[in-house]
Amino acid sequence: MSTSTQTIKTTLSRHFKAGLAYIPVILLWCLAQLPLSWLIHLGRGLGSLLYVLVKRRTAIARKNIQMILPELSESEQEAITKECIKENVCGLFESAKAWFGNMQPILDTTEVHGIEILEKAAADKKGVLLIGAHFTTLDMGGRLVSEFWPVNILYRPFNNATFDKAVLNARSSFYNDVIPKSKMRDLVRSIQQGGTLWYPADQDYGPKDSVFAPFFNIQAATLATTSGLAKMARGHVVGLYHHRLPDNRYRIEFVEMPDFPTETPEAAATAANKMLENGIRLNPAQYMWVHRRFKTRPEGEEAAIY
Repeated sequence: MSTSTQTIKTTLSRHFKAGLAYIPVILLWCLAQLPLSWLIHLGRGLGSLLYVLVKRRTAIARKNIQMILPELSESEQEAITKECIKENVCGLFESAKAWFGNMQPILDTTEVHGIEILEKAAADKKGVLLIGAHFTTLDMGGRLVSEFWPVNILYRPFNNATFDKAVLNARSSFYNDVIPKSKMRDLVRSIQQGGTLWYPADQDYGPKDSVFAPFFNIQAATLATTSGLAKMARGHVVGLYHHRLPDNRYRIEFVEMPDFPTETPEAAATAANKMLENGIRLNPAQYMWVHRRFKTRPEGEEAAIY
């Protein structure tokens, strides 16, 4: 094979791969043009299928729900497990809408509760730590919050560079600032300059940067940085819940957290977990229980929950 022929084939292969990278973006953009009710219907239908097919994630969600709601019967726990898988798929379609769709009809019917709590916390311009969680409505909730209050967020890049660029551009268009997780100095600066940092501190990132704190009466590895960020915000800490209601409207709620403890990482993690637990209990299925929330165990405790 001649050098020129090889070069042409290599170039064509590169362009073909680049074109494939756009497919997820194009697909989500097309979905985002559909009415929200259609997206929810599609999400629930696909979720019912994935509940059966994606056995690993279903098993993780099932185990989590068994652990956090032991008072329920096995059939009740399984019903929430199935609903959780549906809600996680709906969350993907909601993300598409939040990134690429027309949000005005959704904004017109959104309920917002407790924004005066956020206004009070931000009154002296010392910065606010807005503690959130990985509800299934994560991106939709974030988009809605950003319409009512300027918010800075942490950003974890996607592996697909083309998809990552499209989502980053979308998020940058409505958030006040989008801060890569690798740039901790920018994160700190966003609070020091009087901004509001939305900080979802609810997932298990392993033992290195975590402390153990109760979450649904289970010792859970929880990020230790909440305490330090709360200190930088002078203790101005507010909780955040966001849920989709049965009629496909959304409810945003800001939660007052007076006298938030910052003396130790454990105290801060315990207070944050308790607030988030209260929000998750409003609709346990609308939380990302497909994540191995309790994978890291305290020393001496039996491992391998999942």
